[in-house]
Amino acid sequence: MHNDLGTIDYIILGIYFILVFAVGLMYSKSQKGTVQHFLAGRNMGWFIIGTSLFITTVSSEHVIGYAESGYNEGFAAGIFGWGGALTLILLGWFFIPFYIRTQVFTMPEFVERRFGKNSGWFVSTFSILIYVITKVAVTLFSGAIFLELLLGWDKYTSALVLVILTGIFAVSSGLRGILYTHIFHAYVLIICAVVVTIAGIYEIGGLEEFTKIPKEHLRVFKPADSPSYPWTGILFGAPILQIWYWCTDQYMVQRVLSAKNISQSRRGAIYGGYLMILPSILLLVPGLIAYLKFGPSIVEGKVYFSLVSEVLPVGIKALAIVSLLSALISSLAACFNSTSTVFALDIYKKIYPKANEFRIVSVSKLANLVIVIIAIVWISFMSYFSKDIFKHLQVVQSYIAPPFTAIFLVGLLWSRANGIAAFITLIVGGILGLSRLGLDIFEGSIKPGSLLYDIMQINFLHEAGFLFLFYVLLMIVISLLTPKPASIHLRGLTYKYRKEVDYIDNMPGEEALKWKKQDIISSIILGIIILSMWIFLML
Repeated sequence: MHNDLGTIDYIILGIYFILVFAVGLMYSKSQKGTVQHFLAGRNMGWFIIGTSLFITTVSSEHVIGYAESGYNEGFAAGIFGWGGALTLILLGWFFIPFYIRTQVFTMPEFVERRFGKNSGWFVSTFSILIYVITKVAVTLFSGAIFLELLLGWDKYTSALVLVILTGIFAVSSGLRGILYTHIFHAYVLIICAVVVTIAGIYEIGGLEEFTKIPKEHLRVFKPADSPSYPWTGILFGAPILQIWYWCTDQYMVQRVLSAKNISQSRRGAIYGGYLMILPSILLLVPGLIAYLKFGPSIVEGKVYFSLVSEVLPVGIKALAIVSLLSALISSLAACFNSTSTVFALDIYKKIYPKANEFRIVSVSKLANLVIVIIAIVWISFMSYFSKDIFKHLQVVQSYIAPPFTAIFLVGLLWSRANGIAAFITLIVGGILGLSRLGLDIFEGSIKPGSLLYDIMQINFLHEAGFLFLFYVLLMIVISLLTPKPASIHLRGLTYKYRKEVDYIDNMPGEEALKWKKQDIISSIILGIIILSMWIFLML
């Protein structure tokens, strides 16, 4: 692919990066305090929030991975994007009021208020580890593959270049700069994805060619014994991953925490849900196009690049490159910001409670260096996993998500749940999750027929569902066997006591009610669209 780039491609790339960094530096000037740096002054509107939710999750591994999954599995992988759209409705109507009313900065802070310091410490430290394993490393790995194909560099040199570029942007601009550049990134990505998809359809001879695709590629629900995306796992396992990712993880929730009020935050989540319809169409369809154009013979990990190099002309090719790099940099910068936020506010500030805001912000920027170094080391382990990057990401998250989803849902819905139960559930979940990840790394040394080998044959979505039920049961049993939680851990922190907190909404009552009615209609329409697409792909 790198031999096909023309002068105009390089000019377009240069202009693009100048604009991106100019926007980031422009908004970095106002990032002086913790509220400004970490939450953009809590003054963001719904359009920015929804757009940021979309582009934060749709990084380069999704652009590359969705095409790979579309090529290998068809529309089944699209369930994560469409399911994410429905989960964002849940975020907007159920979770956001708790977060905005309590005015928390981070999810570990919310967990500490609900369950105590031990659980807060665990979530903050474990979250940083999760970000390195599931977000920073996977994003760097996919970006490194891209630059290796584009420029012929090895993956470690590529990762280092990406880290330097992203680090400059992430350190110089706080969350406000990231959010504003996300608008630019998101719609460039959408436009480029549309161009790639239309050009690909034209190249293969039109939409009628899709009738030649195997029927199983066009079905969103696969048999229950499918090794990748069984319908039982999609319905009962995937929601566990999605609730953790969209509703309880700092990486995503930090966007909605920056809102002016509950109404703006909720509408931003709903708007993000509408945008999440797009990836499962625009990014999966190129994989189907590649299947029709090249047949089942593309080397793993190179589906999207093979399609782009064969289909797009000079100039348009640069836009495809720009879309991938902008998705990578925006998502990676957001991850750096979220990780450093957790480190600075939930770890450093606790150790040094007298530290001023300037020092806290400075520490958050320095923390990025350590995170990046660890992520680059982790890249060397990525060869042990599937080259289907998108599937790998979902598999790793299935080991991590269940205990977090369990403590949040049980903790918010049931006031009897206490800190002892939450802490034990998190410890058990952390041990089991990392142990399961270790089995994948050392899969080659596990003897077929052994108990460990049999465990590894369980589909990752089924496994997530079983583990979630186990953690919910563990939470309930331990809570009933131990003392009730103190009132300080309940006010504004559970559904029963959700309004017992000092919070003044800056939106007038009549206007807030009008927004609420409009959002109810928007949510219903979004749900109907998703369900209609599922039914259509089931026929």
